[in-house]
Amino acid sequence: MLKSISLVVAAVLGASTLTPPQDANLPKRVQELEQWKATADARIQTLEGMLKAEGKPAVAAASNAAGSVLTVVVSNKRFDPSNARSGKYEDNIWWDAEYTATGLSKPARSIKGVLMFCDLFGDPRFQVRVTIDDPIKPNAKANAQGVGIEYNQFLDTHKWLRSTELSNMTFKFEVETVLYEDGTSERFGS
Repeated sequence: MLKSISLVVAAVLGASTLTPPQDANLPKRVQELEQWKATADARIQTLEGMLKAEGKPAVAAASNAAGSVLTVVVSNKRFDPSNARSGKYEDNIWWDAEYTATGLSKPARSIKGVLMFCDLFGDPRFQVRVTIDDPIKPNAKANAQGVGIEYNQFLDTHKWLRSTELSNMTFKFEVETVLYEDGTSERFGS
């Protein structure tokens, strides 16, 4: 298309076909730019590696402490659609959860944290704040039946939670605060 336009312009102006000027140094300049790009890419990779190396221990330490207090197993995830005839005007997603106090040092009265629904690689895709008000002893279990959220069809995180099978999810519970039965408390994270 460009060549045909050049020919029309050339015919109207009475000149020969228009061609861009040739730069004798062009191959050398291209090679210099490619070398510069390779050097810049190497520097960027080095800096990214340094940032990752600096950032991992702090994140892993905070995550391990908060994540080692409770383990969670989620089961029976289900979608409950609205039904105007029966007076239910919102969609919901429900699930059952079983928490095991693997890292408690003494009996807890209540535990507050964040339940994370993650993909198979452990990356969080949906999270919800949870408070466990049932007392729980070290290495004991607490069950929560019918826990859920109001489903919003316009949120990608909600769509992922609804459409993904439990077998394609992993779960984490990041503890924020533990209130112990003896009246003391412990905070995790920042």
